[in-house]
Amino acid sequence: MKRFCTLLFFVLFSLSAYAQAKKDNTITIATSLPVAEAFTAWGKHLAANGFTIDKSDPTFYTISTGQKDTSRLNCTFVVNSSVSDSGQVVVRLKLGIKASPLAGTKATDLSDWQYGGMKGSPNMVVYQDILKVINSFGQYPVTYSVK
Repeated sequence: MKRFCTLLFFVLFSLSAYAQAKKDNTITIATSLPVAEAFTAWGKHLAANGFTIDKSDPTFYTISTGQKDTSRLNCTFVVNSSVSDSGQVVVRLKLGIKASPLAGTKATDLSDWQYGGMKGSPNMVVYQDILKVINSFGQYPVTYSVK
């Protein structure tokens, strides 16, 4: 029984890097592709999923998208990505709330996204939207962290 509990602890501990935790604000996709190939593939994938590419730097392997409306709520978000030498795509998001005369809300500036909040909150809606994009990119390991 003690051996089982120890094994269970190590399995759960090793999975913790792959699970989201409140305050995580960085998503890393471990493609293991060469850096230039990962950069090009990720940029094309974002464009194919309805994102406009606002800035793209093939020297530093960074991509910033234009604002995209969320699937629900009256929000927008921006994807800021960089690709490391090992082919890891590092994703940081910014989100904002759009003005709504009906709801009586004013537009907000874009702010850094972080995992957390109640189901249906702007943070969670953005997370669900980007997760669909990430999952359709390929069967690559995805990790979450605070940076």
